[in-house]
This record gives sequence, C-alpha cells and structure tokens, in this order.
Amino acid sequence: MANTEFTFQPLNESHLDGLVKLFRVVFGKKRTARYFKLKYLSGNVLDGNFSFVALKGQNIVGFVGAIPQVYKGENATYIVAHSCEYQTHPDFQRRGIHKQLIARSNTLLKKRGVHLIYGYLSDVSEASIYSSGWEYLRYLHYSVVRTGGFPIQKVKYKLTGKSKWSKFQQGLKPGRFEADSSGVITELINRDLLKYRSFTDNGIFEFGTCLFWVKLSEVLHIGKFSCPHFASFETGLNLLIAHCKKHGIDKIVFQVDPSSQEFEFLKEYGTDVLPGSRIGICFLAERFDVSLFRFSYSNFDDF
Repeated sequence: MANTEFTFQPLNESHLDGLVKLFRVVFGKKRTARYFKLKYLSGNVLDGNFSFVALKGQNIVGFVGAIPQVYKGENATYIVAHSCEYQTHPDFQRRGIHKQLIARSNTLLKKRGVHLIYGYLSDVSEASIYSSGWEYLRYLHYSVVRTGGFPIQKVKYKLTGKSKWSKFQQGLKPGRFEADSSGVITELINRDLLKYRSFTDNGIFEFGTCLFWVKLSEVLHIGKFSCPHFASFETGLNLLIAHCKKHGIDKIVFQVDPSSQEFEFLKEYGTDVLPGSRIGICFLAERFDVSLFRFSYSNFDDF
C-alpha cells in the first residue's frame, strides 16, 4: 500500500517561503526566497527545474535541489547536474523522504537527456544515496595557506556575520575563466545561473598572470584558480597572500580536484594537500568514461 503521509511536488514559487523555513531548521542558517528563486527557478541551462519538495499537509518537510550544468571538453559537450542541498526536517528523517525526492528528480533529469549527476557524499545522506545508485568517485583535497596576518576578518565575521568584502575587492582587477584547452572536461560557467552567488561575497580576480575565484567569510576560500605554469602560480599566490594580510585575513583555504593541475601546483608550493569532501556520481543512463572530468569547489552550490 502506497505511503500517502507525504506528497511530492516539483519546486515552484509557492514553495519558496516554506523552503526558507526548512533551511533554517535543518542548517540553522538564513536564506531568502529570492536566493532560492535565483538558484533553482532562474537561468537554467535546460527549460524548467529539476528540484522537488516533500510536503506533509501544507508544510515543506524535505527538499532535493538539482542544477544542470554544461561541461565541455575538446571533442564533446555534456549536460550534467549538480545534486545539492538535501534537506529533511529532523522530525521526519528515516521515513524514506530523501530517497523519494532523489528518485523523482533523477527521473526528470533522465527524461531531459542528463546522463550524469554529481554532488558531495555526506555521512547523513550516504545510506540513501548509495541505495539510489550513487558511487564514490574521489575526494576533493584541501590545503590551508597561512598569510601571517592578524585575524581581524575572522573576529568581524564571528561577531557580525559580515565580511570586509567591499574593502577587500577595491583596486582588484576582475577576471574571467575561459574554456579549458588542455584536454580535460570542465564546467562552462553560466553567468545567469550564478546570479544567486551574489548572496555571498565572491568574485574572480587577477593576481599577476593568475586568476583566482575567491569567497570571503571567516577566511578566504579559493573555489577555482588558473595559472599558465608553476612560477606564475607562486607569484600570483604571493600577491594574494600579501593582499589578504593587508586586510586582516589570516588563512587562505583551497579545495582542488586531485586529478587537476591546481593540485600539482599546491604540492610543488610545499603546502599540505589533504583529503576533504567526497565527490559522488550517479549515472542516469549507460555508463561512460569520466576520467577526464575535473571538479572544483566553485562547481558546487555552497561556494
């Protein structure tokens, strides 16, 4: 007999206020209806949206988000989807909600020709993710570079929840990532879709001949960077360190794909590069070779 306790619907604008409430309960953080609208209902590379909510009566008790993205290599273009922001109300966990939401989202993605989805594998969602056909791919690796600066930014952020972003970005030259030509498969950045990122303090800037995509919170996070060779990376990073030190930022945190050139640059620089978040993938159709896919922290929705 079918479980009729919960109903499942594609996300629409009438759900946004309820999603704001659920996010606060699950994560203890504030997001706005406009944030979720820009993220899931605007600027999609495919028409429509692929995110689903679970309702008990009129209350939203579960959510799974999915964002289609374009990944491009030298000889092929792929539509893949980032599966993100799994949320289940604490009072209704272990009731099959998560699995039902994933199944509905995946079915719709498959109908629209999406053959691969990826995301973080968390300890909370691991069991239901694996039972839904997901598999472990590899770890993103992280590295912490200390600037020698006094942690003024960290203190300010803890006290106020705000960064020194306006001062940090003054005088910096904005940059733009171009399509990768090295034979690997990387995301083509969708400027319209990334409008929701305006709710966090992030931007792409040039330091020397390097590009760094940064996000400022308690520390400076690097979501993606590009440099022509190691010497340019060393110069660019040293310029970034000096800029951070000037603005009271004591740490720069990188997250990189261990298969990437960025990983090799960090190793050569001499900093420890350690396993961090697990990347998982799920094939929605026939399996294909994903060895040339490269993921960066900037690909993920929480950057």
